[in-house]
Amino acid sequence: MRESKYIRIEEVKRETVREIRGGESTRVYFRIVDQSHRGKMFGGKIVGDTIIEGESFTASNGVHLLSRGMIQPKPLEKTLFVRGTSTEYDFHAESCPLDFFEKIVVAIEEYNRYYWIHDFDLPENLFHLE
Repeated sequence: MRESKYIRIEEVKRETVREIRGGESTRVYFRIVDQSHRGKMFGGKIVGDTIIEGESFTASNGVHLLSRGMIQPKPLEKTLFVRGTSTEYDFHAESCPLDFFEKIVVAIEEYNRYYWIHDFDLPENLFHLE
């Protein structure tokens, strides 16, 4: 029987940044506080009751969650590299623009729903920021 997969993130802080061309934007600092699987075991597709393993997951909003090296948001590529082979930065806070952070939250919620096995035993905090 396959195991449930999940990711939990927490928002650390928000910061207003002045843009070079004028105006302001909001950056969000966040960290992954818990992640059940890494690398080739992180993603994949579910076929019946079997997971064909893979290192990525693509949410319906187009955001790619990818487990390779270390945590790194890439907004222009619509990609969040989650925990991977490098563990020294596992609890390091990363930052990205607010609009991309909101997309990351949606992608992680979708990942958690897709890979969770026990429908009636779903931890409440998998879908909320801490």
